[in-house]
Amino acid sequence: MTVIAPSTKRRETESGQTILLVAVSLAVILGMAALAIDVVTLYNARNEAQRAADAAALAGAKALVDSGVTSDPCNTTLATTTAETAATNAASAVVQQNLIAGQPGVIVGGVPSFPNIGSAGCTGTPPVPGLFNINPQISVTVQRTGLPTYFARIFSRQSASVSATAIAEGYNPSNSEGVAANAVPLSPRCGKPLIFPNCDPDKNVHAAGSHASDECPLFSQFVEPTTGAIINPGQYPAGIVGEVFRFTADCSGATCGLPFQSPSATASVGFPAHPLLEYYPLAFGSVVHSCRSCGASVTGYEQDLACCSAANLQCGTQVNLDSSQNPDSGSPPPSETGGQCMIHESIGTTYDPTCSTGGGPNPQDCLDTNVYPFRLLAGSANPYQGSGVTVGDQISTSDSLVAIPIYDNHSSLAPTNPVTIVGFLQVFTNDVAPDGEFTGTIVNVAGCDTRIVVGTPVQGGATMLPVRLIHQ
Repeated sequence: MTVIAPSTKRRETESGQTILLVAVSLAVILGMAALAIDVVTLYNARNEAQRAADAAALAGAKALVDSGVTSDPCNTTLATTTAETAATNAASAVVQQNLIAGQPGVIVGGVPSFPNIGSAGCTGTPPVPGLFNINPQISVTVQRTGLPTYFARIFSRQSASVSATAIAEGYNPSNSEGVAANAVPLSPRCGKPLIFPNCDPDKNVHAAGSHASDECPLFSQFVEPTTGAIINPGQYPAGIVGEVFRFTADCSGATCGLPFQSPSATASVGFPAHPLLEYYPLAFGSVVHSCRSCGASVTGYEQDLACCSAANLQCGTQVNLDSSQNPDSGSPPPSETGGQCMIHESIGTTYDPTCSTGGGPNPQDCLDTNVYPFRLLAGSANPYQGSGVTVGDQISTSDSLVAIPIYDNHSSLAPTNPVTIVGFLQVFTNDVAPDGEFTGTIVNVAGCDTRIVVGTPVQGGATMLPVRLIHQ
């Protein structure tokens, strides 16, 4: 009789167990890998939803800034109707352009929300705006439903959804003491080598304040030089937005002289009798310039005027007025060549302020003031012609829209260097005359609170007032 050893018998009864363990482990591993694929797919979709929400919120904030709500702080109709509508349309359009897993998402609730709209009214003289009008905010929540799942179906999950929220704001430092946490200096990009005194030239409409020692004692100011409050907020004629004025260099002979010559209402060749404001040129020195399509600039001043200069113009900083040159002297004067180059204007053309034929007969872009907020319309020389832009198209920005600093002239009839930047005007440059004189329309105004200069400057864009994400 054959006897089987116990150890041998044990091995025979355990045969095949390893294969079963491998099979079970393989199933678990494959299941985890399958679920990981679904998780990664949803994670990528979530990232795309966040990018769509970020882009939509920034677009909406830019629409709020462009509407003029920060420079028209007591206009409740503008804030609650026009501005909201413009921001909603901009955000909705961007959501449709940013796909989530190959399909556009939707804004939850159908429209964005405006977290700080109507949080306070306007009181005082000059009016101190509510929080919404200082830094208007927009919140966008984007959702994408019906995302297919591939392996999660074993848990009866046929589809999934993702969502993301972003909040953005438009920033204007005017009255920033009301929101001290946001009281940081403004620093627009591509500022021009011109600087205005803090003097509103339209004395027939905007009454003078009590500043007899100013350079312009008979005139109102643009902003209160200490707090940055906008003196005449709102739409022209009650306010400053939409005011048309002429500006030319405060120069006599070959150089620019001091003191400042007060504004006047005299007319120049080719211009109506709009109020006149005289500026001083600024010397930026050796800085980098970026030009789109114009090669006419030769001197440093012309390049600074025609191109995007890297010079730093910042709220609260001091700059030197340049009295060594006369931009309006010469044949042709540098202001004419640099200014016409800046706005893509052809020599000898006449500006059509009505924009009656779409973009008008203007090579340069046109500002349509027949509607409020104003519209920018492309001219025939717009540098994006042929790249999706045609004459008369409504556009979101323009080379004619420039940021010009204003300086504190509160203490002296004869300012001496250096002077302090107390705010900025966003001016649409309508036309540049052969004598170098400009006509412009005020689109936005931003004052600096010189008592509070905290943190890294907020870098404004071509629109002067920046937009930024404050929450994701």
